[in-house]
Amino acid sequence: MKKPMKTLARIAVLLFSLSLLPAVWGEDLPPGEGRETVMRVCTACHDIDAVPRLHYSREGWANLVSSMKDMGADATDAELTQIVNYLAKNFGKVQQAAKKINVNSAAAKEIESALGLTAKESELIVAYRIKNGNFKDMDSLMKVEGLDAAKIQSAKDQIEF
Repeated sequence: MKKPMKTLARIAVLLFSLSLLPAVWGEDLPPGEGRETVMRVCTACHDIDAVPRLHYSREGWANLVSSMKDMGADATDAELTQIVNYLAKNFGKVQQAAKKINVNSAAAKEIESALGLTAKESELIVAYRIKNGNFKDMDSLMKVEGLDAAKIQSAKDQIEF
């Protein structure tokens, strides 16, 4: 029940964002692999003028594209991957390289936003830390049951102990 509500919320935010911007169909999309796919697939249902102003993480773009697929976007899995790659490369959230998150002292909400985890995953990290003590390294962090190992691996450069 929560997933459909999250999906609807994401779509509402995107549609609201689109409604505030002038229609300049795709002018702000830089050239590159995936641009034509983005324009063909995404504009079948709506304008994409807000895209250059949205800066989601790769996971954020993947979630948004997945919700669009769930709503009927006509694209193959390869095209969806190409769309996510294009959006993340050209409009991805700017990472602050110097800022790391200490999983031994950060609150669940901080871990969630810094590492792109779900609220449940970040709460699992905090609960495990409280029960078992501080994490020493990536191996000890990976012992938290219920974490997506791929997410943790992709965020390893942002994690400190």
